[in-house]
This record gives sequence, structure tokens and C-alpha cells, in this order.
Amino acid sequence: MPQPSRKRRRLDDTTRQEVSDLMSQMLQTMVPNIVEMVTQKLKGEMSQPQTEQGPTSVSSVDGHQTINVEATVHQEESTQQSTSTVEVLPSQPLTTSAQDSTVPRTSPTHGQVTVESPCRNLQNLKEVSQFLMDNALTNGTRNSYQRAKLAYEEFLEVHFPGTVTFPIHVEHLVLFISNCYQKGLAPQTVCTYLSALAHFSKMKGHVDPTQNFVIKRTIQGFQKLKSRADVRMPITPSILQKLVNSLYLCTSSFYEKCLFKAMFLLAFHAFLRIGEITSTTKSSTVLPLAAIQLEKYPNAKPKEMTLTLTNFKHHQGKPPVTFQIAADTEKPETCAVLAMFDYLHVRGEEDGPLFMLRDHSPITRHMFNEQLKISLTFLGYDTKIYKGHSFRIGAASWAKSKGVSDDQIQLLGRWKSEAFRRYIRIPLLKL
Repeated sequence: MPQPSRKRRRLDDTTRQEVSDLMSQMLQTMVPNIVEMVTQKLKGEMSQPQTEQGPTSVSSVDGHQTINVEATVHQEESTQQSTSTVEVLPSQPLTTSAQDSTVPRTSPTHGQVTVESPCRNLQNLKEVSQFLMDNALTNGTRNSYQRAKLAYEEFLEVHFPGTVTFPIHVEHLVLFISNCYQKGLAPQTVCTYLSALAHFSKMKGHVDPTQNFVIKRTIQGFQKLKSRADVRMPITPSILQKLVNSLYLCTSSFYEKCLFKAMFLLAFHAFLRIGEITSTTKSSTVLPLAAIQLEKYPNAKPKEMTLTLTNFKHHQGKPPVTFQIAADTEKPETCAVLAMFDYLHVRGEEDGPLFMLRDHSPITRHMFNEQLKISLTFLGYDTKIYKGHSFRIGAASWAKSKGVSDDQIQLLGRWKSEAFRRYIRIPLLKL
């Protein structure tokens, strides 16, 4: 048994020696060929840097062994390109252009991404901040503030030529208030002017001049001397019925009769301001057709009307207000739901303003007031004490006569109050 074991060990030693000699011979033969081919490959890549190269393989002399040199080639190319870039950049001047506004950056998973330059990003942030500040005010408030600023600038140009508008001097502001008093402006108008000037002063980083003691005392005296009672009279239910009947003789068409009847009755029953159902400017938001939804009985007669308001005083940041008005079958001549039903029948279902003329143009505040003035004159009422706001005043007086408390009446006219939703059916009291 020991002898065969020693024989096998001798055979193993012989085999190892043969294999070692064979591998040495193969390496000696292959290495020079591999080095030569890799060198030629690199020279070709350097002479044609824009040519895409696929995987490269090198076969041995006897054709049985293949060695992939793709990784080696790409590593050498990366090294060569890095060296080339470092050598070129210092010799080129740094320039800024529109095409250089983004900086490419290599991502390990998504390739190249673009990053905005700090200057452009800062400009975008400034534009966004200006956009946010502009939207802090409603369009109406912004326009009022601009008119107030223009009035103050005109005052400075006349009495203090060459004086800058901001910062505002207390002496100049006192004289500006006095000038408004001489012109006969209302105290509320002057208060709006002061609010606008305070806004612009603080936006520019200056001290609010309206908080000065002298300014407060001046405006206090202004209000005491110019205070006056509201002379506008309410449109009562009896006057409302007369106005509706007058439309048959004071309008030029059946369409306009249905139109203004629906507007008169809706303004009264819903405690609406005229600006909430008319257009004041070309860019103002008007009440759309979708704001009205009519619910009918099985016999197709109107049952209830749902009104949704999105544009009302102090509406910015407030949710839309939705409430219902039921049909009054006992007095159909003054029923807002029946009047709206008749108007929508002649108007049609085409999208657009709820209240509009035949040419689809919205009813403006001027048109509404003119028609109201014609009807009041026809009935013999004084147009100086009956205005568009008289519908709202009359609705409040009528609700109070029906036992509605003053607090509830105030909530009716305060759309911004969430508590209004609890009293949405107060206008449903019978006339």
C-alpha cells in the first residue's frame, strides 16, 4: 500500500510541472500581442475622440482564450479626456451668455441634470415674492390705493413741486387732509387715502405716518365736522312691488322686463349689494349662470332656488357662500324664484354672465342704476334718496319688522361670517 501512494504523488508533481510550463509559454506568447493591440486601440481612440466604440475583445494565439479589454479602454479614455479638459480650460476666457445659464452636472443614476444659476434662481424668487404681495390685496382695494397715491402725488406737485413722495412728511400729510376737507370729500374717502399711504410707506420700509398723534387728531376733527346721516331710504315690499310693475311700461322689451325684475327681486330677497350682481369694470368678476340652480316640482313648477356667491365684499380667502330661497306661491308677483325662472326661460342656457343683454354683454352697475332711476321717476319717488343700496337697506328693515334680531340682520349682510350659514333662510319670510 505505501508504494502506490508514493507513485501517485510523483505523478501529481509531474502534472503540476507540465501545467506550469504550459501556462508560462502561453503568457509569454499572449502578453506582447495584448499590449500591442491595446496600444493600437488607444491610439485610434485618441485620433478619433468622437467615434463611439463598442466592446473590444482580444483572442489568444491558439483561439481558445478570449480576454475582454473594454474596461481598460474606457478607463484610459476617461483619463485622457480628463487630462485634455484640464489643459484646455485655463486658456479659455470665462464668458456669460444665455446658453450658459444652466450648469450640467453628472448624475450616477440619471445621467446629466441641469441646475439653474444662482442669479436666475434669485430673480425667480423675487418675482414670486412680488406676486404674493400683489395678491394680498383684492383688485378693488389695489385700484383704490393707486388712486389715493395719485391724489397725494398731485397734491405734492401743486404745493411742493420737486418733493419726493416717500418718505411722507407729517406736515405735508396734514395739509393734504386739509385740502381734502376743502374739496368736500367724505371722511371715509380720506380714511381710505390714509390707509393707502400707510400701506405704501410700510412696503417701502418707512415709518407709518398715519399713526402720528397730529394726524390722528386732524382726521378726528375732519370726521366730526363732515359726519352726516345716511339719507338713503329703504325700498319696502310695497315699493318693490310697484317697481316690478313699472317695468312693463319702463322697459323697451319683454326680455329686459324679465331681466330687471329678476335682478330687483334677487337683490332684495338675498340682501345683495349691487356690485355682487353687476359688472363694475371690464375686468371685474360677474355672477355666472352656474351660480343659480333651480329645483322644480314634479309638475315642472319652480320649488326653490340655490344661489352660490364667490365674489362679494371681503371675499378674498373666504369660501363661497351658498343659500336657498323658496318659491312664494302666495305672492308670485314678488317671488324671486318665479322671476328667475321666467328670466332663465328667455335667456337660455348658454354659458356666460347670469344677468346679460341680448348681445351677451353683462349688465353693468350703470345700467342697473339707470333702469332703477327710470322706474323711480315714473313712480314719483326721489332718486336722491332711493339708490341701488336701498334694496339691501329695505331687506334689513323688512326682516326686522318680522322679528329678526339686529345681530341676525347684521349676519345677513356679512357674507364673510361663517355664522351666516345658520340664518340663510331668514329671507324666506313672507312679504
